[in-house]
Amino acid sequence: MKKITLLLILVLSLSLFFSCKSEPYDSHVHKYEKVIYSLSEENKVLKTTICSCGAKNVEIVENAVVVTPETALSVLDSNNSGIIYFSEGEYKEELGIRHSKDASTAIKTSTNEKVDIQALNNETTGNYNYYRTVNNLTLIADENAVFTKDFKVRVGHIYGTADNKPKDPVRDIELVDTNTAFYSYIDIDGIKFYNMKFSEGARLYFHYSSLDCHAKNVEIERCSFTGLESSKEKTQAIKFNADITDESGRMFENLKISNCVIKTYNQGIYTQSLNNVTVSGCDISDVKHNAIAIQASQDKFPFTGSVLIDNNKIKNGSDRAIRFGVGENATIVVSNNTIEKTHDENNEVLKAQPLTNCTHEFVNNTYIGKTMKEVSEPNWIVSFE
Repeated sequence: MKKITLLLILVLSLSLFFSCKSEPYDSHVHKYEKVIYSLSEENKVLKTTICSCGAKNVEIVENAVVVTPETALSVLDSNNSGIIYFSEGEYKEELGIRHSKDASTAIKTSTNEKVDIQALNNETTGNYNYYRTVNNLTLIADENAVFTKDFKVRVGHIYGTADNKPKDPVRDIELVDTNTAFYSYIDIDGIKFYNMKFSEGARLYFHYSSLDCHAKNVEIERCSFTGLESSKEKTQAIKFNADITDESGRMFENLKISNCVIKTYNQGIYTQSLNNVTVSGCDISDVKHNAIAIQASQDKFPFTGSVLIDNNKIKNGSDRAIRFGVGENATIVVSNNTIEKTHDENNEVLKAQPLTNCTHEFVNNTYIGKTMKEVSEPNWIVSFE
């Protein structure tokens, strides 16, 4: 009887599997989906969605611009929206959203007059304001693309010093002091990073200074970051730095980081003074400092809004798993995370600075081999004996 029952279960399972695969892809509910991007022989970007049942759906990603390591920077310089696909290869050059004659406009700082950005060149002196607006830009990487240098977005006063000589990409000159410099204004509303593999300590870095610019609706999905031992000294894999010196306001809003893998950095995820953030489904290991840090800028500009840290795996760290700076008017939920061997010298797993008009929950989290305890006064701390 047992053998007959097992046989019936096997036959039923196989029939369900094959019937599911034989149906049109959209004809049933798919419980789990994996998405793979690739290039066809005709150099078209293909999106293959695979159900846990084995069913596949392949579609062409229309209007995607395909780049190589040699063309990536120039295409990024020319596109403020759309889809850019990084084909296979090693991207050894620092990339980012920067200013260019194709994507930006210019004003002379001293006169506040608009100038023809096409006329600027390496013989043009003085300081300039450059303006660029990015809306709904999606960056997708091939399974065999790897990035060994940073991807940066910089807003603020860009000038040279004796130790640091950045480049003005519009005039194509090296900046040696403040006499020839530029002010970078980059507004972003909608940018997505998908399947980008950063290695050798490369990072994704947004640095916004006190200008009236914002980066909103930023998604980082299924990206990986692999550092070097030297990366553990000062490098954050994902960094949103708000260098606020005046009342210009919060610069980052609606950040979503999901299903990313981060290994061997100083910190995994570091943000400042943002409104609304979700970190979910990430695997973070071997970090020297905080695995996830939601901070304020200079303790004067707190984070706000909805903060969700859910279903992450954090292990083998040398400091706290989660750190909150000063928060205000925030709803914080830390849930369903699995933590292992990640705490400070006081066995603290989570610690917050003062939270004003905030609510916080710590639910269904697990620390492997330990029982955690939570206190809310004077500040929110989770630790173990």
